[in-house]
Amino acid sequence: MNKSKASVATGMLLAGILLIYFGWIVAIKPSLKNYFNYHEIGQDAVFASAKVYDFDMNQAHGCQPHVEFEGLDGHTHTFISSTYFDWKIGCPDIGSEVRVRYQRGNPEQAMIDSFWGVILSNGKFLFVGCALSGFGLVVVLAVLSMALMKNK
Repeated sequence: MNKSKASVATGMLLAGILLIYFGWIVAIKPSLKNYFNYHEIGQDAVFASAKVYDFDMNQAHGCQPHVEFEGLDGHTHTFISSTYFDWKIGCPDIGSEVRVRYQRGNPEQAMIDSFWGVILSNGKFLFVGCALSGFGLVVVLAVLSMALMKNK
């Protein structure tokens, strides 16, 4: 392989690795963080019925519900959900009930109890991140396979 082809291959390899990295940073890492936070509550989970009293609309992300519920301590707690809902198909209506979960004794850390909501809370970012990582992986594998074919 001559020097210019080696430079192109090295550049493509680095571009593929960067695409994988940025895909991970953009979407996959935040989704996994939300997933582990969801399961961290796990065994000590307390569930409560809550009402949506408002929400923030964001064209890029969706809607972000504002929720209130009564905890085991008898106090009313409010939070803004970290989960965005796709505003085209699934924003909860104001006044609608949702189920929340929190760790016993820690209602300040409550979240809407929705497995897919937690995993897909980054919605479009998850799709874009997976697409970037997938494309980066294809580029890396293509460069490596071309290098292996040249060596045979």
